[in-house]
Amino acid sequence: MSLAGLPENHCRSIAATLRLMEDRLEEVAGWIRGGAREAMTWRMADDLDPSCKAALLDRIEAALALIGHAYREIGTPKEERSLLRFCNGALGLTWELPPDLRPERMRGFGEVPLELAPELADLARRLEGAVMDVERALAAALPGGKEGELP
Repeated sequence: MSLAGLPENHCRSIAATLRLMEDRLEEVAGWIRGGAREAMTWRMADDLDPSCKAALLDRIEAALALIGHAYREIGTPKEERSLLRFCNGALGLTWELPPDLRPERMRGFGEVPLELAPELADLARRLEGAVMDVERALAAALPGGKEGELP
């Protein structure tokens, strides 16, 4: 297979697709290798038997090798990724979630009992504050940023 000579626009599009495929495959491989995991709100059951894991990982490695070969063929330089930008992007949507817990926003699911509305509002407020605290800490890492200041 030789993809050398493709127009630059095609190479950029192919590179973007290959990166997305690699990201997903690496994510799945990481979950397979990591086995059962637990967070505060979920638990990942390790319900794949060892032979299935091995087969999946073999096929993922083969797919990753093909992706690497194709990427080298199109001659696109390796993308440099920034941990700072990743964190900033991932957290960028997180601040939007706590307000959905406010009682007035939950009416679509039925009225929140009056006696529990203050508790729910307080939880939403505290979660908003916690997310903002994380964002303020991240702001310190941004060029010219100081902890406590949001860009």
